[in-house]
Amino acid sequence: MKHISKKRQPVDGLLMILIFSLVFSGLFQVVLAFSNQGVADVMTFNYVWATTPIDNIFHLYSIPSLDYPPLVPVLFRLITPVLQYFSASASTFLLMKLFPIAFNLILGIAVYVIVDKKQPLSDMDKALAVVVATFSPTLLFNAAIWGQFDGLLVLLLFLCFYSVSTKRIYWASAFYAIGCLTKLQFCYFIFPFAAIVILFYPLRKIVIATLEGLAIGLLGWLPFMVVSGPSLPLRIYLGGSGKYPFLNLSAFNTWGIFVRFGINLQEVDFPFGLDAGKINIAIILICALITAILIAYIKRTVGCLDVRILTLLVCLFYNTVFIISTQQHERYQIPVIAFLLIAVCVGNKLPDRLYLLAFTALTFLNEVMAYHAGLISEVSQFWFNTLFKTLSFLDVVLSVIFTVYVIKELRASRPSDDDEHGERGECVDKPKSEIQG
Repeated sequence: MKHISKKRQPVDGLLMILIFSLVFSGLFQVVLAFSNQGVADVMTFNYVWATTPIDNIFHLYSIPSLDYPPLVPVLFRLITPVLQYFSASASTFLLMKLFPIAFNLILGIAVYVIVDKKQPLSDMDKALAVVVATFSPTLLFNAAIWGQFDGLLVLLLFLCFYSVSTKRIYWASAFYAIGCLTKLQFCYFIFPFAAIVILFYPLRKIVIATLEGLAIGLLGWLPFMVVSGPSLPLRIYLGGSGKYPFLNLSAFNTWGIFVRFGINLQEVDFPFGLDAGKINIAIILICALITAILIAYIKRTVGCLDVRILTLLVCLFYNTVFIISTQQHERYQIPVIAFLLIAVCVGNKLPDRLYLLAFTALTFLNEVMAYHAGLISEVSQFWFNTLFKTLSFLDVVLSVIFTVYVIKELRASRPSDDDEHGERGECVDKPKSEIQG
């Protein structure tokens, strides 16, 4: 009995840490949401989507400013009567932010469920992962202050790529389809997601998962397509590519440095009919191709779905796109948190935790610098530009160091007899009957 009690104690302790974290984080975010009434996005977009008079919810896309996939606007329409009752008060701001706050807390629960089953992790590592997920300053600011849904994006990426890297392709397909119904950014991840699926799964499972994802996507879009036309999804997704026709929109990346020095790439005359937008597409495709080649390298040399290495590679792909491409804004780097969280949950590597800490700090500061740009620049425009360039430079340097780290980890990754159910998924060479759905 003593042995059983000692064995159960860490699990109970971790559960208590989760409960305390959820309660404290939830209360903290609710107070922030209620006390902060900044109109940026919350009143200019979210409130408009929620309260604009329409015939019924299927006429949602008759709202002129709605250029977003349907899931988030539908959530807002569910609370339309309550928002209209409170009008534009402090309660309105709280209500508009309750959904993103809830998704932040669900991320903490998802991390708990995964780390609770990971034997190689110490109790301290598990507790750290749960606390980091529930108290991420980036996600707290994003939801409680700004009222944004990047926490939902992080949650769905976390679930999607953890699932696809652990042989749960049908779950992964469902999460990917829901992600595409949630945020335009999810479209970026079709390249690494497809590479993992094609290289590591049998054709039958690929076909079923593809049909499943398409069915979920069609089910989400169909009611609105009936009213607004069959081309509605294409108009939304393709329209998003030109949503930010800027070289840089307050992002800590390479172009953020240049813009603060007064350099504007869009004024340059390129040969062969090229422009900044076309070069941007080429950068994304080149990054996607290199990532696919590296994933193929894992398939050839490791032979297993190595969860940690695969998610680090996807993280590297997205972060590289953010750092070197144009049309990025201050919140576009936040998804790297999802992949670093997976690495922390399945591995026992100190550098993974340090990179999670560093990127969390930079994404948080990027949000603060953008959200309070007017306030900070009023104090001193010179110091605002200097701080922005410095933090952009640090982000670029950190990204270069992270690139070297991931490549080294990739080269060092080799399967071993006792690691098959640790950081890695099951070997793809096993019989199909042994591969999970």
